[in-house]
Amino acid sequence: MKKLFIFLALWCVLACERSTLITVQAPDSATEAISSSASLEEQIGKMAYTHMKLHMDNLDPLAYFSPQQATLMRKALDSLETSGVQSADVFLASLSRSARINASAALNLRTYLGDVSKHFSAISTTSWDEENKWFTAKQDQIRSRTDLDQATKTNLLVIGAVMKYSTKAILESMPRVDSQPGARIAIDGGCLQELSECASANVVNYIGFAAGLGSAAGPMGTLYGAVAGAVIGLARSVHSCSCNQSTPCGYPRAVTTPYVCYNSGSGLDIRVLGYGDNPSGFELEIWDNPQRSGLPLASPIQAVANGNVFHVSDSDIQGKRLIYVRPVTNCNGDLKYAPDMLEININKLGTPDFVVTGPQNPTRGSQVTVYAVGPYTDGYNLQWYTPPYYGQIISTNGAYNSALVQINPGGGYGYVSASLTTACATLTERYEYSAQ
Repeated sequence: MKKLFIFLALWCVLACERSTLITVQAPDSATEAISSSASLEEQIGKMAYTHMKLHMDNLDPLAYFSPQQATLMRKALDSLETSGVQSADVFLASLSRSARINASAALNLRTYLGDVSKHFSAISTTSWDEENKWFTAKQDQIRSRTDLDQATKTNLLVIGAVMKYSTKAILESMPRVDSQPGARIAIDGGCLQELSECASANVVNYIGFAAGLGSAAGPMGTLYGAVAGAVIGLARSVHSCSCNQSTPCGYPRAVTTPYVCYNSGSGLDIRVLGYGDNPSGFELEIWDNPQRSGLPLASPIQAVANGNVFHVSDSDIQGKRLIYVRPVTNCNGDLKYAPDMLEININKLGTPDFVVTGPQNPTRGSQVTVYAVGPYTDGYNLQWYTPPYYGQIISTNGAYNSALVQINPGGGYGYVSASLTTACATLTERYEYSAQ
């Protein structure tokens, strides 16, 4: 396995006429948005997917951790890079031997990631439908296990969901031909196999590295680490996975935008990534509809000497707030069009994206800690609330975005809500429970 390098100072990633649409931004419709009734693992998995597809070059993967945890994680990952450890299995085993993480939890995580690695090594082509079924079956196996405590089961389920949506992002980043837009099929079979193995190894290992380190960093660290590791692993893959030390010039396999509120006076920066070796320039098709009917809103072109970041002004998008972009690489006169169009909901950029979680069945009259899980940037405000007939907020912890809640002795249904406000929006999510 190629040695894995960690880019902590710079979070950067690395032609067909028919295009498919990839929608990753949470839509406005309440019926389409991620439902509060969706499982915790699905919500976190989809959150990780949004981060990977839209913001992996712009949003620090460690933004899920508290500042104190992020500092510890950054130092630990720096040390890991220096040590030259090449697999999550070896690393997790060493953490277990040194008693830095629970031995049983480490073994379960190693076993799960080992199963995923074997699954990937046994395939050369696949589709998202096939992968979704495989991971769903794995999730069902975890839920049915009676030998796991609830904390371990929750961690494995979340890690499985993050791995599942990482696989979706990997598949969408793999070069493919238009005749089979859903499959990981080769422009060159050997090259594609090498790229897919490199990508899956990176994601599996970084999830293991960061989840293991996170478990020792503090509350919820395993879950935060899984998301951070997925983003780091995919970014590493798109940025540096190659075929025999080189990758032919091709269409950009990733697009990334800042995780900031949109300002019409400032416009939007869109970066294209993963386009192979020696391009001569780029083009960015921007549409107001996914069918590409009519004329594009804009089609900026720039030479490679001017970089791979397009500055799109509000006049370029003609005041539209839902746009569809298709990146193009100019391979010295041969235009390579990305097969997928990426939907960007400009009104959603920089808005809160988080879920609230706590014990599934707290004991009536007990005190429980509830967490708001999501990426946090400067200037956010988090407020907690529970109706007095359900309980009381005893205290809050800004360092870990958590609240200590007293559950009323009467038991039964209850909820705790968290409202997160950024510079451009407020989102309220609930943790619902049934006290036993």
